Amino acid sequence: MLFIDFSKIPQNGNFFRRFIEGDSFALSRFADISETENKSFLLRKAQKFANRQLTHKIISDTMQSLELSESQKANISVSSQSNTLFVSTGQQVGFLGGAIYTCLKIATAINIANKLQSEHPEIHIVPIFWLEDNDHDAKEAAEICVFDANHSPQLFHPDYSHYENTPVSELVFEENIEETIDAVIDALPYSASKEQLANTLRSIYCKGKRWSDAMLQFYQMLFKSYGLLFASAAAARKSGAIDLLANVNFASPYNFKNLFDKFSRNKALLTSYGHSINISFDYFNYCKHTEGKRFSIRTISPENSLYSINHCQYTYDEIVSDISQNPNSFSPKAILRPIFQEICFPSVIYVLGPGEISYFAMLKEAYEFFSVDFPPVTNRAMACFLPERHIHFIAQNNIDLAKFFEPMNKFESFVSNLVINNTSDITFEQVKNQIQQSFSQLTQLLSQTDPSLVRTQESYSHKSSELIDNLHKKYISALKKKNTDFVSKLRKIRNILLPNERLQERQISPINLINIYGFENFTSILNEIADNYVKGFIIYS
Repeated sequence: MLFIDFSKIPQNGNFFRRFIEGDSFALSRFADISETENKSFLLRKAQKFANRQLTHKIISDTMQSLELSESQKANISVSSQSNTLFVSTGQQVGFLGGAIYTCLKIATAINIANKLQSEHPEIHIVPIFWLEDNDHDAKEAAEICVFDANHSPQLFHPDYSHYENTPVSELVFEENIEETIDAVIDALPYSASKEQLANTLRSIYCKGKRWSDAMLQFYQMLFKSYGLLFASAAAARKSGAIDLLANVNFASPYNFKNLFDKFSRNKALLTSYGHSINISFDYFNYCKHTEGKRFSIRTISPENSLYSINHCQYTYDEIVSDISQNPNSFSPKAILRPIFQEICFPSVIYVLGPGEISYFAMLKEAYEFFSVDFPPVTNRAMACFLPERHIHFIAQNNIDLAKFFEPMNKFESFVSNLVINNTSDITFEQVKNQIQQSFSQLTQLLSQTDPSLVRTQESYSHKSSELIDNLHKKYISALKKKNTDFVSKLRKIRNILLPNERLQERQISPINLINIYGFENFTSILNEIADNYVKGFIIYS
């Protein structure tokens, strides 16, 4: 296990770097993480939470089809007790378990829950995974890459072409899912674990199964022995819990506009500190579910109180009345989702990825607006996996691992500098200077005879410099060819760590790692990584 400083992974973004380095402004946008050490504070937080039966119902409804472990049964039982808090994380539904980072989120949440439980035995501290299946982006839920035997990323997905605006919770696998899973299995390299993995995938991903249920079954298989609980966003929506948000949001037209103004001010504040926040907000930050579809509420004219749902126009009063009468037909957009989660599950801490930490910085005043506790946040474990032979190659050549994560142009420059004789730039520059000096010695003689010849001399001097530059480029090209194997290995390593120019943990399914390590060993590795998550970005071999 190797560590790279978080600040050397540019894909994580500038705000996350400032957060992880303890920048005062970044930290001011969050609750104090030392609250997790304050037993009295945590007990008060747990005891004042008023929605215990709602919590228990959402979890029970979500997990009713799963074969539960004894630790899960125990955790479900205490979920309704007044001294229970949660270590929360979550992710959208993803085919083949989504990307690796989903595993890392869960493992981090379990690790933190275990540590906090040992520190606060009077409080039940339970890891919970929020399965976001209200979303209607079928493409995002469907597409995932798998490494083939050559470590080339291959894209796979179930058919989603006719699922526009359909919530993921409503999607089921069709007949061609068997063909897709066969193709996935064929792409995986041979391993001792491949047959077991193939049988497991065929049992999970089959015709007629809901995409949400497949995701639950996938992670239940990995983490049930750790007492992990699951909560489906669709189950929360169907409980009508959105009413608890709406009652505050729409208590008056002033409240309605006030929340929008808070988001606008926070975005401007973060922008003034040089941070780009990639999350949208509107006056209505909700979606309407109707006839198996999900539609955003969009603003037409705030001045005239006009809004639209699926191209139909409504007034503010009409929408608010609809939400009040049919709360289970509405779900929050992404910017209100964390507050909705906290209404359902009182959290001692949230485990987030870098992008989520950036947009959570928008939410501090919104939690206050809804009179909901704003829990502290921490980053999840971050890791990429690299075969041992590549680790040895990097060590033998004394290469800085962080270089592989730099933008392509910088990486290629780094590669050139590695394989090119470092004295070549100096040597060629010296030759150019010598030639130019030689030409300059002719200047006086030429100007005395015919001043126009000086311009010709300058032209020849410039052309000579260009010829030397061209020769230098050819020299570099020849050296690169000579070092083709070395360069190919460097590029191969980068393509494993950054397939399709994205971090491996955000692009590749965990089934590749299960295929290599087996189910049990992979879970143990995740625990090992989670136990070291604060030390930096991890390269595991």
